[in-house]
Amino acid sequence: MRYWTHLITLDSSGTHVLVRRSRAGWLLPYFTLEHRGRVSLEVKDRLAKCGLAVVLIHEARIPADSTPDDSTEVDVHWYALAQATGEGSVHDDLQLASIDDLAPGAAVLPVQHRGLRLALDRFTNPVAPFDSRAGVDRVHQWVADHVAAAGRTSTHPPILFRFQRYTRVVAYPTDGRSAYYKGGSPAIDAEARLTQALHGLAPECFAGTLAYEPAGDWLQNAVTGRFLPPKELTVSHAEAIGRTLAQIQQKAAASDAVRTALDGRNIDESRLVQAVGRVARLVQQRSPETIDGLPSFAEQIEETVSASYRRLLALDLPSTWIHADLWFPNALFDADKVTFIDLENGFYGPAPLPLWRLGATFVEHATDGSRLDAAATDAFVESWRDLCAAATMRAGLLELPVVGRAFYQLLLLERLERHALEEDRPEFDVTASAVLGAVSHELYKLAVAPACH
Repeated sequence: MRYWTHLITLDSSGTHVLVRRSRAGWLLPYFTLEHRGRVSLEVKDRLAKCGLAVVLIHEARIPADSTPDDSTEVDVHWYALAQATGEGSVHDDLQLASIDDLAPGAAVLPVQHRGLRLALDRFTNPVAPFDSRAGVDRVHQWVADHVAAAGRTSTHPPILFRFQRYTRVVAYPTDGRSAYYKGGSPAIDAEARLTQALHGLAPECFAGTLAYEPAGDWLQNAVTGRFLPPKELTVSHAEAIGRTLAQIQQKAAASDAVRTALDGRNIDESRLVQAVGRVARLVQQRSPETIDGLPSFAEQIEETVSASYRRLLALDLPSTWIHADLWFPNALFDADKVTFIDLENGFYGPAPLPLWRLGATFVEHATDGSRLDAAATDAFVESWRDLCAAATMRAGLLELPVVGRAFYQLLLLERLERHALEEDRPEFDVTASAVLGAVSHELYKLAVAPACH
């Protein structure tokens, strides 16, 4: 799959846009990537080569068009909207053209005209927090005020990590510890409250908050520690993740602040079964060729998840905070100390649930992934031993191949639903996430051959 990003760069007045002109028509600068990853850095680098200093406003997906004009090899189109600050000069093969002069029929790529009109409508009639330049400027000023109130001074330009219409993540280097802004989405409110509650229990393991507004602005201190790529992960690192997770979970289980932050986020059988059933039926409906010859696809998955979760509950394992997106990039290291990040998707449920995703990503990405998985699991079980017998905890781990996958689907489902809302789509398309469909097929295999798990 390829992702195309079309660069929409407005002048300071918002009436002209940066284009290339030729006898074939007009063309916005663009680039393609096989993985979106850190697309914000790529956008900034490309715009710097265009010659103008700009402020990145937001990026958004361009809805598909069924007309044959776009029958190219493109998989997914995005636009990135920016506005010039008035500094610099345009590169030789580009020009700032009046938007009114860009005829739809003269677009070399018709998708670019759709994207341009969509971006301009949002820019002039903002609905989301970062549709226009005003939303971005407001955040910069809000951060500057709170950085100054903390007695710090900005030392370098902000570093943008995410710049979507409803979500913005920016690092602000200062003469003290860097500050990280995260805001825009209503989901930020829940993440900020949960992170603050966990920071109160284990300040060395979570980011501290500098400023927070319930409307969706959150400024936190940069955490100590760094990301370790898979090739650098050792058994000691895996043990530290499992041990630290268990220790924090034990504190969280008795914390009223954590329970309050996770209000309404309990994991239960109906929530899991509804999630996997909905995804399975979407797979049946939108990709019927993938389930040809698989009888009772959705029903088998639902029954298997229900039975497995009931067995898990029957063990009466401790219930506590669940890091729903725990994999090695979300566990940073400073020597042997672990810091957890990206707590947006927190739940309250059986303690071992985070281990399935952690172990699966160890196995997928690390050369010695199975050893790392075993090391993290052993350390986790040992750390819970005083409150939960090792045999009982390990019996619960036997249900994770099913329940863990169901939980992961619930996480992905929520994320895609949120993105669909933010992109003004009535419903997400399950085919847009190959992972969702793949997990459904894995669950079906476990359903028809339970001995395999």
